[in-house]
Amino acid sequence: MAEDEEAVRAAAKRVQEAQESLEEAQLRAEASREVLQSVESRLSKVVGSPLASQDVLFPSTTADANASTPPMPVVDLIREFLRPRGEATTGEIIEHVRQSRPSTNSSNVSPELSRLVRMGDLVRPRQGVYSLSPTAKSHEGSA
Repeated sequence: MAEDEEAVRAAAKRVQEAQESLEEAQLRAEASREVLQSVESRLSKVVGSPLASQDVLFPSTTADANASTPPMPVVDLIREFLRPRGEATTGEIIEHVRQSRPSTNSSNVSPELSRLVRMGDLVRPRQGVYSLSPTAKSHEGSA
């Protein structure tokens, strides 16, 4: 019986580690995609014309694909959304990110929220609810 419980605990730990690894991989993939989009945008400015569609690995789905400024990073969108509200649910944050950056895969937002909590930028006052941490708020005020 004790051996079974230990095996279940070990399996649960491996599942948690795998989930954390997946979240990190998703964040790296999103960051790589954002960097690539920025490079493509800058390259098109240097070349003097938009890149041919076959040269673009991740074509933008937004109407302003050729805009001069790169899209705002997801973490900044999250902070911008929480700043005036105080707190918001995961669903509200995901919807804001989807409206602001339609090309962003909404499944990447939750891992980003978890990463911001681990970094101390966000806190979870209740399950499924996020707010800026007091230390994050004080850093913004002094910046």
